[in-house]
Amino acid sequence: MRSKEVAELAGVSVRTLRHYHQIGLLPEPTRSGNGYRHYALVHVARLLRIRRLADLGIPLDRMPDLLADTGSPALSAADVLTDLDGELEAQVERLQEQRRQIAQLLADGRRPDLPPGPSVADLIAEISPAIADLERDAGIVVASLGSETYAEDLLRMGEAITHADADGELSAVVVRFRDLDPTAPDDEVRAVAFGFAKLLGAVMCNLRSSDTGRRLALVPPGQLPTLLGDPRLNPAQLEALTVLSDWIEAGGDVSESDPRAST
Repeated sequence: MRSKEVAELAGVSVRTLRHYHQIGLLPEPTRSGNGYRHYALVHVARLLRIRRLADLGIPLDRMPDLLADTGSPALSAADVLTDLDGELEAQVERLQEQRRQIAQLLADGRRPDLPPGPSVADLIAEISPAIADLERDAGIVVASLGSETYAEDLLRMGEAITHADADGELSAVVVRFRDLDPTAPDDEVRAVAFGFAKLLGAVMCNLRSSDTGRRLALVPPGQLPTLLGDPRLNPAQLEALTVLSDWIEAGGDVSESDPRAST
């Protein structure tokens, strides 16, 4: 039999057949006078055994021991199959989790390219789409840290925002932040920062002690993009966020009339 015929019989491509030869998994048959490889029964049988192992998901580098006609292949097979079964179990768990997330995305009508769970950006999108975009980007970066409490932390933040905006007070602060002139005076900048601190200070301080906050604290400065360096914010907006951040780091008191007073 020639290469093409053997490949078709085994359900593999000629390229795959040649690859098996190159890595020494399938011995090359002798060539006939016209230069074509001539596959005998022994080659075809070994190729079909390789295909069987491949269908089970066994890696190519673990096949030689299983294909050996000497030694204790049964013992080697048990080890390989046990490892493979463990890998498949993990894959099944990952697939089940993927299905769970997809079902949740469909139920919530959320975009699949964003982290799961509630989004602070969604709550302020109608107030200021530009600020919502900033918050969404920041949330994506924080979610990448793999915090076990991220969804819970985000839910608490969302509840705090919803409560804080019950009478439109938070919306007013967000609008003031959005409309900050790049050359706004310090007292106006501090007033906006304190507006956020007064409404969201407690939940933002609690966030520092959560798993999410601890993971953020472990990231060396400059190795994670933050809102404080985002070019979409003007100098006054950046200063307002810096004042707010400093106040939170100092464990600010929401009763203070100025975030700087507690630093």
